[in-house]
Amino acid sequence: MIFNGNGYSEEWPIEAGKRGVWRIDSGVEAMARISADKNVELFEKMNVMAPEEAVARTEIMHDHYSGTVEIEAKCMVDMIVQNVIPDCKKAGVSPDGLDAAVSTLKAGIEGLEHESNDFEKAKLARVLRLETMEEIRKKCDAVEAMVPPQLWSLATYKDLLFLDSHQSQYVDGGAGKASSGGVVV
Repeated sequence: MIFNGNGYSEEWPIEAGKRGVWRIDSGVEAMARISADKNVELFEKMNVMAPEEAVARTEIMHDHYSGTVEIEAKCMVDMIVQNVIPDCKKAGVSPDGLDAAVSTLKAGIEGLEHESNDFEKAKLARVLRLETMEEIRKKCDAVEAMVPPQLWSLATYKDLLFLDSHQSQYVDGGAGKASSGGVVV
């Protein structure tokens, strides 16, 4: 199959469908395809892996994904509770909706912890990461823009972007010099 167009364009998914090309927009759904009957049969025929191995690999991938998202969500709760809300209060900025956001995150985490099916758990994790956490992130970004930098206890985008330019301030109280290799001595 030859396609010389833009594979990222809005037209490509339509063209791919016409050509019978699969398109899976979810990593969770893509992982599940490893243990689909047709693929298991192919893997076994080609001596790539046994059916049990394909199923195990799928389960492990789903479990790894949901475990990673669970850690990220718990980290986000901690950051909001320990840094974002207190920083807003120090600056006299209303942390509008952040208490509710923490409750939403905790409910999502609890949902993950109570789901026993790896695939269903991974689908819940996908929603938690790509929908819930994204929306909450927007709220945190909005209040960050209102809190003066000196009162914001987390690294700002500027801090992260220009990390190398002020690296020496963290070594020897700022007295360090950078060698030509960029190593502070």
